[in-house]
Amino acid sequence: MNNHSAVNEKSSNSYNYKKDEKDEASSTEEESQCFHRKVTYKNSQDNKTKSPEQKKVSNDTLDQRSSASLENSFDSGIESLSVISDERKSKSAGEFYFANDTLSKQRIIDQLSSDRSPLFCIRSLEELEKHDLIQQVWLENGRLRTREGRLFIDEPLTLIFDLTNMIPSEIASFNEMIQVEPKFNDKPLGDHVKRVFLVNKAMLYGKQITNPDLWRRLGQMTKKAIPEADSFPNSITDEALLSQQTTKKISTRKFHKIIDCSVSDEWHFLLFGGITFNEQGEFIFSEGALAHLGDDTHLVLKNAPWDNADFKESIATALRAGGFEANRQWVMFSNNTTFTREDVSTSELDNLKSQLLKKNDIFRSEKAFVCINSSSIENLKGSISVGSRLIINAFSEYFRI
Repeated sequence: MNNHSAVNEKSSNSYNYKKDEKDEASSTEEESQCFHRKVTYKNSQDNKTKSPEQKKVSNDTLDQRSSASLENSFDSGIESLSVISDERKSKSAGEFYFANDTLSKQRIIDQLSSDRSPLFCIRSLEELEKHDLIQQVWLENGRLRTREGRLFIDEPLTLIFDLTNMIPSEIASFNEMIQVEPKFNDKPLGDHVKRVFLVNKAMLYGKQITNPDLWRRLGQMTKKAIPEADSFPNSITDEALLSQQTTKKISTRKFHKIIDCSVSDEWHFLLFGGITFNEQGEFIFSEGALAHLGDDTHLVLKNAPWDNADFKESIATALRAGGFEANRQWVMFSNNTTFTREDVSTSELDNLKSQLLKKNDIFRSEKAFVCINSSSIENLKGSISVGSRLIINAFSEYFRI
């Protein structure tokens, strides 16, 4: 690229940034107005459902109820009073953003990452079981140690809940955490846990179905503005980052390491390590394939699950952070790490299937058959249908693996 082209490209980018900032400013005001209408409507609906007796209660009646409740407490014993008064309430801070695209989400993450506290993105309820959030487990001198999860201890932690790709029932599963004095399973969160919730315009304007109660809950929090593009000019999506680090050819000047993801059903354990047993049945920590890599290492990832969003996010997060945590130890990621994708082609898979079927004496071409592997096994855990007709329920009394 010549200097003239570079200047033109820079000017074009600058113009686009300014245009985006104007669009964001106008859309932010529009979002705020619509959001306040949602919250006001929800509160008015809640008031309508109350009976006149509920809306208007005399002070004498309130005093009588207070006296009665105190009497009941004394009747049940002094111990119940102490339990109520000693219950800790979380002071965890909460805020939310309108993030309408992937790059906006990444700019929010980049801004919050500058706090240097541990940060995790939550995209489903199951992800709360990762990252030692509910319970911390590690191996120390051959012994398994446990500790209360990061959600509940008094240490800085930032959780970003991406609600934009969740259905209403999934969002509702976080109701305890989308409120003042948040909890998880009736247990108060740590005071230094910062909760950040991401929503978008489609949810606000009803184009994407969501819970009406969500806006009332978010209305009790602080609405934040997306960081300006100029503040984080290097923000790029996970897809773009992995594309930058992926090459089609292996550099002869770099040390290269081949990692075949097909040898293990657990790609996370293979790459990042985990606790397992040795041949004597003792606990050991098995280091992952990404540990102790030298600088300028080129990784050849064979049969890696690139269509898995968790896989791509885990690799991209390690690249951004310069490492990852394993067994409570920080493992440095090598500088200038690059990747090459090496996947088995469709023709090779078909050839392997044909060879396998030829070796199988039981197989008859005129009979129906299905090939089952670790990739397709998930499809067998639910109901299988052809068209609109239900055929079989996997793992029922009629079908066992």
